[in-house]
Amino acid sequence: MTEEEGVAPQPLEPVTNRILHVFRGRRWIWILLWSALPMVSPFIFSTAVRATGRPFGTDAFLDAFPTQVGLSWACLMLLWGCGRLSVDAATTRDDLMRAAPAQVPDRLFAAMARTDGPILLTVVVTAITVADNSTAYGPVPPLTTLLLFLAYMLPIMTFVWVYVAILTDINRLGELPVVLDRFPQDRTMGLGRVGSLASTGLGLLLVAAVPVALAGSDQPITLAISLTLVIGVVGIYALSMWRLHRQMATAKDAYVATARRLYAEAYAPIRERPEIKTLDASSSALSVAQSLDERAAGLPTWPIDEGTARFVAVIITGVVTSLIVRALFAAIGF
Repeated sequence: MTEEEGVAPQPLEPVTNRILHVFRGRRWIWILLWSALPMVSPFIFSTAVRATGRPFGTDAFLDAFPTQVGLSWACLMLLWGCGRLSVDAATTRDDLMRAAPAQVPDRLFAAMARTDGPILLTVVVTAITVADNSTAYGPVPPLTTLLLFLAYMLPIMTFVWVYVAILTDINRLGELPVVLDRFPQDRTMGLGRVGSLASTGLGLLLVAAVPVALAGSDQPITLAISLTLVIGVVGIYALSMWRLHRQMATAKDAYVATARRLYAEAYAPIRERPEIKTLDASSSALSVAQSLDERAAGLPTWPIDEGTARFVAVIITGVVTSLIVRALFAAIGF
């Protein structure tokens, strides 16, 4: 059902948002405290390693700490980012429902509020990390920091779940005739909010994940998990909008054909009677038809406006540059 049928859409609150609502006081203070948990972990982990009789010197601590700082940054960005995506997804859903209620799937973006998905992803990543640390240090140190690891990994995996849920529903939108007839006033044909939502999530994920990948470049498990998430999500991002791209490309072709037909009809009297008087009489129609033709030919075929496209390009360029620079430093021993 839609709003028009009397059922209000459900709030799109990820699990981390609901947890933050439990705590009273300023939200940003709790976000900062939650984001600081990764930097506590090395102190507890190193103490547990030494308690088992294994060495864990200052060099090992200093090697591990930058990765934890990167994870703190990721927690901070993605805790805030979940709130941002929650608001943007609700706004996008409501905008689509108002414009084309019959074409919008029921419970659009509702999966982002599920609890089982983020918990499952958190458990999987935790199990991989605990198994790797147990091989190097024995089972006691990883188990000592297990609850702490679960606590700061949940915001990261919640964001991943939320974003993939959004992209999955954008892909569902592409299966339906949802390209909206807002030409020529809207260059994105009514889908600008959809593209902005998807691109905002991608930008937040890359900004959060790159410091972790750079700091953990000498830790195979951390680097592998970070790069797998980034590469996987970038691929899903592109695929999720492919069907909308096809709809927009088809709509663009139709708009271009209509504009050029109008231009040809406006020019026909001049072709038949190439006189100044005829030109004066047809000039207004020619000008409008030419303007429509130029605007139709310049329509994007992806639901992303120029500003969003520049934002994504800058972020991806920065990510690639950072990884290349870090790889070069690693190759020469830094």
